Amino acid sequence: MNFYMYGGCEIHDTIPALQKSMPQHNFIQQGATTLGSMYSKHGRIAEATYEWYNHPKFARHTIKPARQIYREIVAKDHLKNIKEDNLVKKDSWIIVSFVLEAEARMQKDGEHITLIKQLVDKPGQDIARRMMFPLEHLQTINDPKNTVMWDDPFIGEQYWSGKGDWLARFADELKDMFDDRVILLFTPPARKWRSKEHGVYHQLPTQGQYSNAYWKKKTGEYWETYSWEKVIKGYKGIYNGFRRWAPFKPRMINVPWEKLIGDDEHYMGKSPYHYDEGSVLNISKYIKDEIKEIENEQRKLEV
Repeated sequence: MNFYMYGGCEIHDTIPALQKSMPQHNFIQQGATTLGSMYSKHGRIAEATYEWYNHPKFARHTIKPARQIYREIVAKDHLKNIKEDNLVKKDSWIIVSFVLEAEARMQKDGEHITLIKQLVDKPGQDIARRMMFPLEHLQTINDPKNTVMWDDPFIGEQYWSGKGDWLARFADELKDMFDDRVILLFTPPARKWRSKEHGVYHQLPTQGQYSNAYWKKKTGEYWETYSWEKVIKGYKGIYNGFRRWAPFKPRMINVPWEKLIGDDEHYMGKSPYHYDEGSVLNISKYIKDEIKEIENEQRKLEV
């Protein structure tokens, strides 16, 4: 079987272990973004990004960071390669993590852009500026007045209040590609961490660890307003909303927080969803057990 892995590091990091232990299957890394960015309209920023990316003088399509910016703002084609895969209708599944929904976003004039690291304009992380991305729009994207998080009222309405359609549209797209062969993976944010200097220690994540862009807007602890339990409730609400709107019943994997430890030295930087090697193996085992259950069900149908 083919398993598309849709999400961030929490799911992509499991691929080597899964491929090694289950060589009869294919595990395919699949990029992701926030649903708001995927389904938002094109506006002035998208038009300027298109012109910047396709300027004949620079051939920016050959530069990976530029391609990532273009995909985020203009192409919005995070499911394109799945749709084009001839195998998708045969024997393929998708495993979905909604962790990236926790990222900060820019929301202005109907445009909704995930603040991926390539767009965050700060000292030492000015990738877009160095590639001469239109400065006016870069400033708009990084303006704290335009920054929203997962708990913004507008975001909540689009997820699950019935006023928006992000979850429903995503569910419908997956239905078209996979029928009901969809597995949701839930991994709570780390509250234990491992470092070379301190070993394992307990710490709730700070705002700066949680997103690329909030460094300007707020300082101090992320949990200054919300308890860990309330954050978990809000995060799980995305999964519950998806299951409510989906025209099928997705399978669900819940990984207990006790099984997860954040990694201070993760190759993508410190984040509540960047787990250490042991945690990645734990997640892999939960996924492996779910796949084995699917295999058993298929064998029974064949008898």
